[in-house]
Amino acid sequence: MVKKILPLFFLCAIPLSALALTLYCLETYDRVVHNDASLFVCGYSILAFFVSLPFWLVAKKTTRWATAVWIVSTAVLAFVFYVGMKIPFCVVCDHVTAEDLGFLIHWITPETPPQ
Repeated sequence: MVKKILPLFFLCAIPLSALALTLYCLETYDRVVHNDASLFVCGYSILAFFVSLPFWLVAKKTTRWATAVWIVSTAVLAFVFYVGMKIPFCVVCDHVTAEDLGFLIHWITPETPPQ
């Protein structure tokens, strides 16, 4: 029983950890300092994808729902990668506007244009 559930647990836990890292990086994003949050989030999502592959290969032999769980897991990791690519290195240096940020404006304040 544990042999069937444990790989599925990791297939669910790995993308949740990627979401938690993304939220942490967005919550601690500093506007003025150069920030490598994008690199961390994108790198972690790629690493998490390759870590989840063996769990899927083990789980698909024992459980028929493993492929569906892995597809959802991969979709979550793709979303995390997409969000990571939208995080700017530096708001001031990159001249990031509100349109560039989109929904990330909740966590990152855009550069105000000079008047």
